[in-house]
Amino acid sequence: MFSCAPPTIIRVMTCRIRIGAARVALLLSEDHRRQGRSTVAESWRRRAARLLQDQPESPEHGYLLLYRAEVARRRDELDPARAMLEEAAGIARRAGHADLAADVTQELGRVLISAGQPREGLAVMDEAMLAASDGALSPYTTGKVYCCMISACDDLGDVKRVAEWEQSSAAWAGLDG
Repeated sequence: MFSCAPPTIIRVMTCRIRIGAARVALLLSEDHRRQGRSTVAESWRRRAARLLQDQPESPEHGYLLLYRAEVARRRDELDPARAMLEEAAGIARRAGHADLAADVTQELGRVLISAGQPREGLAVMDEAMLAASDGALSPYTTGKVYCCMISACDDLGDVKRVAEWEQSSAAWAGLDG
């Protein structure tokens, strides 16, 4: 079947396969990171970067930047983290990718909090929570944004904000009785 396919179709299919494989590698990287296997996580992240080389811009490029920004924030490299997040936000806008946009937004909030700007950081995270609470995001991204907000509020002792978002999310999810 593919032996007679025009070269353009073969290039498009190859591109999609590489980008899809990169997305899987990024998900595996995140899974290993959450389980405390940073060496394995970083190996999967490097695989994703290799797969994305010379490929047209895609949300996966934005996710790669997001994951690199998360690592930079954890190392207290806040200026490089912000720059990567700005670039990832641009990719999310151009691609119209709501999950990436919300994930980048919540991470920017975390960077601002780490930079000693908790009020601004939480306000930015509130924007990501709006997207999560209106049902516009995948379940994974919704959960991640929600958990990051709870974690940030817990770190800052902002019990009132957590309670408000929990009440709002419960109503949205139909869990309020």
